[in-house]
Amino acid sequence: MDFNNTRYIPMSRRRRIYEGKGKVLYEGPEPGTLIQHFKDDATAFNAKKHQIIEGKGVLNNRISEYIFQHLNDIGVPTHFIKRLNMREQLIREVEIVPLEVVVRNVAAGSLSQRLGIEEGTQLPRSIIEFYYKNDQLGDPMVSEEHITAFGWATPQEIDDIMALAIRVNDFLSGLFLGVGIRLVDFKMECGRLFENEMMRIIVADEISPDSCRLWDIKSNEKLDKDRFRRDLGGLLEAYTEVAKRLGIEEGTQLPRSIIEFYYKNDQLGDPMVSEEHITAFGWATPQEIDDIMALAIRVNDFLSGLFLGVGIRLVDFKMECGRLFENEMMRIIVADEISPDSCRLWDIKSNEKMDKDRFRRDLGGLLEAYTEVAKRLGIL
Repeated sequence: MDFNNTRYIPMSRRRRIYEGKGKVLYEGPEPGTLIQHFKDDATAFNAKKHQIIEGKGVLNNRISEYIFQHLNDIGVPTHFIKRLNMREQLIREVEIVPLEVVVRNVAAGSLSQRLGIEEGTQLPRSIIEFYYKNDQLGDPMVSEEHITAFGWATPQEIDDIMALAIRVNDFLSGLFLGVGIRLVDFKMECGRLFENEMMRIIVADEISPDSCRLWDIKSNEKLDKDRFRRDLGGLLEAYTEVAKRLGIEEGTQLPRSIIEFYYKNDQLGDPMVSEEHITAFGWATPQEIDDIMALAIRVNDFLSGLFLGVGIRLVDFKMECGRLFENEMMRIIVADEISPDSCRLWDIKSNEKMDKDRFRRDLGGLLEAYTEVAKRLGIL
């Protein structure tokens, strides 16, 4: 289906499908599509607190578009098709899984209250929580046992949702880190997309300052909906600052990701090889290949977000892995280095090369390019 030529339907002639606290869903112009309209309503505590903040919907639409488009570009499936105007998106129609998925990197909000952990404490690892979507019950936290017992999702769907949550967290962490923002936690929703006789789980709803906790790295200033929840004021200014730091007006697009393997042998010129070669010659087992590819995807998600946040396009990168032996256990970990020596990095606006190609192609200015990368990352 050609979504680029989708006809626009005026709001007055649309059929309303659903209205939530922050968005309205209308019937889309083509079968299997919906129009998602972002409202200016700010709500908290299951709408017990409510205010209209003019312009909030516009900012959430633009920020969510930016994030979802880039998730699509790195191979994370979402319902987003395209932005229609300042307040609306064309999206794929999905069957929403009745769960809110919260990924926590830093203690804050209800986690701090429930477990008595000081807000701002870095968690030992990212934690994924599930909440049953039911406003009347206050969206209670539930376990995987509850989810499968009540039929809200199957075990395989839970695995798919968690895998998506990890990838989205990696990307967002890198994206916001690159612009001086700490991703404390975020909420996402997933839906079942039915295509022909196939069904798959994809990311749905929105990802914006409404659904993320975002703190300025240096000052810990809140740049998210907590400004409304906690009566701090300045919500629109905070959301505008997030949009400015992301450089949303640039409208960049990342390439789709491909993983290649090369046999490390200088005499042979490091030839490209397939998974068949790798297992046949015993360089790695099938499980090790799976582990390596999983790491490569996560590193790519993080680096794409990190460099995008400072105006750099990650064209490609090389990484190496090693076997780490601890007691009687072995695991695959990332080794060697990741730097402009092992990445192709282009300035988003000018496509100027900021990597080792400056040496390979006799362009000069290699040290200056590497210094610029370091400065943008806040290292120098």
